[in-house]
Amino acid sequence: MELIKEVGLVSYTQKNGVTQKNKSGEFKCPACGESVIRPLSKGKRNKSCGKRECVEATRTSANQYSERTEPVRHYSGELPPSNKKSKLNTLYQVWLGMKKRCYDPKNSSYDHYGAKGIIVCEQWKDSFDNFYDDMSEDYFIQRTKSNGIRALIPSLDRVDPNGNYSPENCQWITYGENSSKDKRIAVARMDYEGNILQTYQSATLASKTFKSQMGCRLVSPGTAHILECCRGDRSEHVGYKWAFATNKERMQVASI
Repeated sequence: MELIKEVGLVSYTQKNGVTQKNKSGEFKCPACGESVIRPLSKGKRNKSCGKRECVEATRTSANQYSERTEPVRHYSGELPPSNKKSKLNTLYQVWLGMKKRCYDPKNSSYDHYGAKGIIVCEQWKDSFDNFYDDMSEDYFIQRTKSNGIRALIPSLDRVDPNGNYSPENCQWITYGENSSKDKRIAVARMDYEGNILQTYQSATLASKTFKSQMGCRLVSPGTAHILECCRGDRSEHVGYKWAFATNKERMQVASI
């Protein structure tokens, strides 16, 4: 709102009963034209006096946002202060998270990325601008379509799970798809010498269709244990080695 004048310290009683004083000002609501007293920081941030009709009148139209054909261009040197609702900062955080997974041993996901040799390409590693150029257009389109629904928010995905972060190996899929992606990648069952015996369309399908002779009984492999082998967290399961079947040589083997 527009600041008319500062009025000094004003006492406010919060919902929990605590009273505090804040530097305040008189602001003009652009919707109804009335003047209201608000803390300086809150008044400058708010778009209206708070009445329902004024909030509706000053709210940015979702249709106007969706009609934007191109996202506003920003560079890393122009990043605004941290704001969880900032479209730019969400993409910047994706870039930071990607690097932390690959280069920060203290990161909770480092064991599945950097420790396994996965890196960020030189084009992106030290330049958010380059990452923005390559990935922002599709990101903002999907982000708008998600309408804030977590499962539909775009998530950075590597097409080859054993490959690095690079323009040719990255795409945007929804958060929901990415969280279950490993269960849908083809896997290969191998002997201890690494010879491929069979491939399956997914770890889930391998668990349902294959049984291993363990002593006097048949045992079905577990989906979670197969994926642990594929990620390198486990050496073998039910007497076999397992790996993601991502290269052409493995995919040429007759699959189920």
